[in-house]
Amino acid sequence: MKSSKLQSFKVPLPWQQQQWRHLYRLHRSGHLAHALLFTGQAGLGKSVFAASFAKTLHCKQVLASGTACQHCRDCLLVTANTHPDLSYIVPEKANKGIKIEQIRGIIQQINQVNNYQHFQNVLLLYQH
Repeated sequence: MKSSKLQSFKVPLPWQQQQWRHLYRLHRSGHLAHALLFTGQAGLGKSVFAASFAKTLHCKQVLASGTACQHCRDCLLVTANTHPDLSYIVPEKANKGIKIEQIRGIIQQINQVNNYQHFQNVLLLYQH
């Protein structure tokens, strides 16, 4: 699922408000972990949450609600799937795992690309 599909939802979803505020506070204080794992039942919006939070991390004009503005250059790049510091990895085939070649490829890409910002996000979107 690409970010354009993920960005069509209003985030955070009502049942994700507390988790969003917690992660955003950690980010603002400089204590956000280098990796996050979102787990839970299917259909809760984990992928939407992860993609939207990544967009917020890149946003230059975050709203008072702690969500991305949707209008700055970074938000537009994320929406267009062209932000140089945000990558997605999804299984090549439905109901299959992410292949080691995909992980190696993204590692190579990260190591070769000049960062637009001081960090990069890689979203591994896998549903089992």
